[in-house]
Amino acid sequence: MKRPRPLRTPSAKRRTAMIVIAMALVVTPAVAIGQSADTDPVSVSPDKFKVLLENVYVRVVEYALGPGERDEWHTHPPKVSYVLNGGMLRITLADSSSFDSEEKAGDVAWMNTLPLHFARNVGATPVRIVLVEPKNGDFPPAPGEQDPAAVNPSSITVKLENDLVRVMEAVLP
Repeated sequence: MKRPRPLRTPSAKRRTAMIVIAMALVVTPAVAIGQSADTDPVSVSPDKFKVLLENVYVRVVEYALGPGERDEWHTHPPKVSYVLNGGMLRITLADSSSFDSEEKAGDVAWMNTLPLHFARNVGATPVRIVLVEPKNGDFPPAPGEQDPAAVNPSSITVKLENDLVRVMEAVLP
């Protein structure tokens, strides 16, 4: 199983002030389906996954894994990932196969549902990733005159966009 290639971001020299996550179009019912507490990463590894925000539209989770640490068996719904601190993770699937995933700071990626797995940090640096899981909701995109990327293109760039999510990066000089 190959991991989707993340979208590369601009030079690390730019100070990233915040990542603005906006939902675009309609979230389909398949995304709205929750997962079992038995496989929810926040439930099975609460020391590694911390909910930063949860509402009817989205759950935002911070994931932190130190060198040599591993999390428990879990799954993920479709999500956006944004790597805060990079490193090397080894992902082990239920069939005992595994693959290494190099996480690079600033990478943004969309991933569909991930099957049962656990991750081990096989690198020398702590890895921190923000996961954004869209939920149910029927919300239109902002009108053009209120679209942050259109209003302020010199500071806000769209990093990733699909039918379910839009990820924008705001960089302050």
